[in-house]
Amino acid sequence: MRIKTFDILRGISILFMLITHGLLYWLDPQDAYILIIYRFISNTFLVNGFIFVSGLGFGFSWNHQLEKGTSKKEIYRRSLIRTLIILILSLFYNIIAVFINDYGWNNLWYWYILQTIAFSRLLGLLLIKIPKRTRFLFLLFLILFTPLLLNGLLMTRDSNTAANIIYFILFNQINANSIMIFLPFFLIGTIFGQDIFEFSEDTINIKLKKWFILGFLMLLSGIIIGCLQYSDSELGTYYIQKLNRNPNWMVQELPLFLIRGSYVWCLYSIGWEIIILVFVFYIVENKRKKKVLEEKPHMLVLFGKYSLSIYLSHYLFFIIQLECSPVLIWFPIILLILTIWLVIYFLNRYENGTYSIEYLISFIVNQTKMK
Repeated sequence: MRIKTFDILRGISILFMLITHGLLYWLDPQDAYILIIYRFISNTFLVNGFIFVSGLGFGFSWNHQLEKGTSKKEIYRRSLIRTLIILILSLFYNIIAVFINDYGWNNLWYWYILQTIAFSRLLGLLLIKIPKRTRFLFLLFLILFTPLLLNGLLMTRDSNTAANIIYFILFNQINANSIMIFLPFFLIGTIFGQDIFEFSEDTINIKLKKWFILGFLMLLSGIIIGCLQYSDSELGTYYIQKLNRNPNWMVQELPLFLIRGSYVWCLYSIGWEIIILVFVFYIVENKRKKKVLEEKPHMLVLFGKYSLSIYLSHYLFFIIQLECSPVLIWFPIILLILTIWLVIYFLNRYENGTYSIEYLISFIVNQTKMK
């Protein structure tokens, strides 16, 4: 059972990713400040957005399968198989990244997004049993506890072997997608995914209003606290250095809510994600009720449906080396997006996605079910 809202949200993340990577690989390095400005926008629904939607699907699927009468043992088994496939893909991804970027072999353990999603799903199988309110309190605890843990590890890891090992397992590298920082996005997704399944015609608008209020409060808290605290982290320094490549700027500090990975950024981003979810779900459901929703899937739906295939294959386009100005960069980026959309459109229309990674994963899961 596919939820169109989930595909649209996943498609938004993929669109942000394509633009971000286009700027990263094809923009003249002297104009790197353009990429940083864009990241301040896209970082609210990029990797964290994709992990959030993964949690939505996980929570919805869990309740949906229980409703169909599927045993918990079977649900666990199917989810573990799917998770194992993602974990294997993440290992291959990390191996290729080590070779291409000439990283050390210790970076085979690196928190790229696929590894983060795989371990989020594994932990999700344990935490899905916890009541939703308790799960929400736990993710808030994680958001507040993680910077304390990280700061402690950074101060002691050079002189303490145990601290260095814990840092390596949980945070390698600090600019990656650490399970400690991004698990809360997955958990909030599982809560809302289960809530969506429990929707009824009578309560849908009431629940959407409650979600919106929660999202607004988290967003507002992130902005207020973030404006009172400024970045002194390694990543914040990196952002400032890139911004100051503009000869007319002299940025010395940034609000903490703009710094990806900070606890304030987590609150700020989760707030945005909840608001976007409410907005998209409300529009999609209203169109469905009024029967004006188009039968043909549009770009964002297709991007969401084939997001894993797009993620793993889009790097091939960056074999082409460019160094574009801030004005010209948008031409190859738009061409990249349109090319991928056309390929996915024809793949979906004429082959029904048969040659996609998503189809292959579903095929493997279903085959193991039959045995």
